[in-house]
Amino acid sequence: MRYHNIVGFLLLVFAVLTSIVAFAGDQPKIMLVLDASGSMWGQIEGKAKIEIAREVIADLLRDWDTNVQLGLTAYGHRRKGDCNDIEILIPVGAAGPEEIIQTINSINPKGKTPMSEAVRRTATALGYTNTRASVVLISDGVETCNADPCEVGAELAMGGFDFTAHVIGFDVKEVDQVGLRCLAENTGGLFLTANDAQELKRAVFQTVEKSKEAPAEIVEEPGEASLQAPGQIPAGARFDVQWQGPNSRNDYITIVQKGAPDREYANYFYTARANPGNLLVSEKPGLYEVRYVFGHTKAVLARLEVEVTAVTARVSAPTEVKVGKKFEVAWEGPANESDYITIVPEGAAERKYMSYAYTAKGSPASIQAPAEPGSYEVRYVMSQSRRVLASTAVTILPVSASLTAPDAVPAGSDFKVDWKGPDNQGDYITIVAAGAKARAYLSYAYTTKGSPAALRAPDASGAYELRYILAQSNAVLASKNITISGVTATLDVPATAVAGAKITIKWNGPNNRGDFISIARAGSKDRDYVTYVSTVRGNPASIKLPKEPGKYEVRYVNGHSRSVLMRTAITLK
Repeated sequence: MRYHNIVGFLLLVFAVLTSIVAFAGDQPKIMLVLDASGSMWGQIEGKAKIEIAREVIADLLRDWDTNVQLGLTAYGHRRKGDCNDIEILIPVGAAGPEEIIQTINSINPKGKTPMSEAVRRTATALGYTNTRASVVLISDGVETCNADPCEVGAELAMGGFDFTAHVIGFDVKEVDQVGLRCLAENTGGLFLTANDAQELKRAVFQTVEKSKEAPAEIVEEPGEASLQAPGQIPAGARFDVQWQGPNSRNDYITIVQKGAPDREYANYFYTARANPGNLLVSEKPGLYEVRYVFGHTKAVLARLEVEVTAVTARVSAPTEVKVGKKFEVAWEGPANESDYITIVPEGAAERKYMSYAYTAKGSPASIQAPAEPGSYEVRYVMSQSRRVLASTAVTILPVSASLTAPDAVPAGSDFKVDWKGPDNQGDYITIVAAGAKARAYLSYAYTTKGSPAALRAPDASGAYELRYILAQSNAVLASKNITISGVTATLDVPATAVAGAKITIKWNGPNNRGDFISIARAGSKDRDYVTYVSTVRGNPASIKLPKEPGKYEVRYVNGHSRSVLMRTAITLK
């Protein structure tokens, strides 16, 4: 009797321990992987992207559930040009929210973007092959260390127990989102984009909440499955697959070349995501198989033969285009998802692109000529492989500009500049200090507003330059020296007056736009005033005095810089 009680007790203990282990295996382990490459110093609305990321993550962790284990990986934060600059700063579960926040605040972006290897190392640190693990990657750019995010995502998903990578593309061009999206989708994760602080916060919170969700159940006896799909699919296209099957944890539908081993996979989707699901077919024509794969054992439960057919394309563009001009490209082609038309230097590598337009926007496509003259190619590019399907030559011709304006103008005055030039989108005329850098500007006017351009002279006298700026490259196409002459003012004011009375003040001054006569307390800041009248109201100026007696100043104020050109004391009694 006692023996049976002991055995029963041990069995009960074993059952409890087994349930605890199983439960623990389903607890989310989340690692933030933060892009700390040099581009994270780029700004959005005047604030560096790394600063925005710090604030968003701090908001996330402010009310963090400490039952959810969290860690932190960063890359590109220690050395420039080093693809091995990846560091697990805080192992999962090793620190609380405050320490993670402090660590992120100490990160100083410097280097490259080895995001694929960073995700791989993070997954390994999480023990992804035998436990449930999630990564939330925040990246503002493409892989720069000769790795394929798509392949890494598939490798980790297929080799993992239950691994998911959620990816947030922060201020990433649409043409550069392909690898990021593929990394997420190949692991069953979310891919979200964010272009400002609010969108990044929404994306971070959404991906973390997704990481906390309970996983799907594993079906021990999967039974049979079936598939339905078109018999022929154009190369590089997406197509829908209807399926029936167990929909067990990590079951997926894939498409591979006919005759490939059962454990081989290419593009795929998890059954848990959709029915019908959507597959991206290879850009190589031939016979393929769509397969339903049981995720637990990798057994193929159903297969369906399909044919991938060849596609062609054609592009037609002007043979000559001037620097910076927008021009149209007529095209024919498959118009697969994210296919695009671009212009590149003649003979450039297939993955090179400059100005581009997605084929989804229709034909003709509108693209902008480069800023440098020379020999170029317009290309139809298939998005999946970046393979060039068609191209045509185009010559980019140089452009010039000229400026006509007075040799000297008074400080703060409005003046006109006659110009000739390409008038490309975003081109502008500006005035800068003599010898200023190419990207400098003060007052400016876009060329789209016509010639002459209306500018305002700086308030400080001295030597300046007028410039025609090619917006695309910030190149200076033309310049002209101009002198800004100093201005003065005089005021004819009584030494005393009655508080609250109205007086007239004779004045001389530049009478520039916004200039005014003010009355302020003696000793107050130049921008302070009690009352004022604009100089455009005439000379003499009529102004009502403050009601409180005391010592005051009458001032002639520059309306642009708010500097005082002349001041005269007045006592109110």
